[in-house]
Amino acid sequence: MKNTQLAFSLLCFPKLDRTKFLVLLITVLGILWTIGCKSIPEVIQTESGTMARERLLSLPDNSRLWDPMTRAQQLKKLPESERSLMCLVSIKMYQKPSYYSSVKIPNPKASIRAYIPNTMAYIYQLFKNLTLYLGTADSAVLVRLAADLEEAADADAFVKAEPWAPTPNYSPYNEPVYCQRTVLLALAFAAQAVFDSPDVSQETKDRIRAWGDKLLAATESGRDQISAGKADDRTAQRAATLASWGAVTGNKEVFALAMQKYWQVVSRISSHGGHRRFVGPGAQSGIPRHLQLRYNNMIIGWLSMTAEAAEVNGIPLYGVHAGETTLHDAIRWHVMATVDPDFQDRTPPHQNTPYRWKKNSTGSENFAWLESYAARFPDRPIVEEISKITEIPIVGGYFGGYTACKYRRLE
Repeated sequence: MKNTQLAFSLLCFPKLDRTKFLVLLITVLGILWTIGCKSIPEVIQTESGTMARERLLSLPDNSRLWDPMTRAQQLKKLPESERSLMCLVSIKMYQKPSYYSSVKIPNPKASIRAYIPNTMAYIYQLFKNLTLYLGTADSAVLVRLAADLEEAADADAFVKAEPWAPTPNYSPYNEPVYCQRTVLLALAFAAQAVFDSPDVSQETKDRIRAWGDKLLAATESGRDQISAGKADDRTAQRAATLASWGAVTGNKEVFALAMQKYWQVVSRISSHGGHRRFVGPGAQSGIPRHLQLRYNNMIIGWLSMTAEAAEVNGIPLYGVHAGETTLHDAIRWHVMATVDPDFQDRTPPHQNTPYRWKKNSTGSENFAWLESYAARFPDRPIVEEISKITEIPIVGGYFGGYTACKYRRLE
């Protein structure tokens, strides 16, 4: 483990050129992938039968996270009022030159410090401008967004990580790696749009790619001071980040490591559909009872983002049995346990249910991740319940930003 951390630490030194950087990154991730894949059986059970392990781990050469160009053209066919509501973008206001706000951070060279407003403000502005492109299909928006990202890339923004105030005990303010992954996850969605744009130079795209690779290396080499009970929600976030960035960049080793982490977390979901450490009889996380669904939401949300990245690339991950159940079952249970106070499987009792209505929460209490699931599986019975939650478009900094604009089915 020390050797692995040392290798990743070396990646963050600016003296390394991009070629050496990628060689080291792929080598170390390849070692982790080889070790981790031993826990995944050669033949995997799925809802519809079986699947070879190789298919789970095989990212196609033309991989992608999503298709922003096609989506923008689809949205353009909607009436302006519907488009504005779905994307939370004022098409009329867009005509004003000041409507686009650059994605900047006050001090690009400053170390990231967990939960400082600058981090989430950066992420939200990134998603807002990306959604501005979707709502207008204006390629000039992507050119400006690419310039903002290139500026951050040249500054190695968010690459250097420091805790807020190290203490011998757990503190939620000492998780810089958690914040770095949140930034990288948002960057993956924006990068896909920029990489697809013919109006952005290859040099700019390469710089943005190199910045994302550095962020990835930093998250894999760093280690947050977290409680043991939080391990799986952070592993789920790691899986989503690896899968998303791996899909955008075509990095097969990174994507394969994401699948291993996904398998690790899903294998700990109980037959009733909740994560056994957080909800249900025998929960061992140490998380207060009234917050347990909140942490379960983080796990299921990031697992869903991981599965979506796989499904886009032809890998049916939602229906894979990694343990006692599938992600389909986990999503069904979590939604029902949250929206229905009388749901028979809603354990433990007396949950803190009001959090579910925080439509624009910055993170863990947010259901933005449900949009991609409902769009992909419209005939699943649980989608009727999901529609009650997502009736008003949700914005989630942790779970993909303005997800209705990205995924909602257009009738």
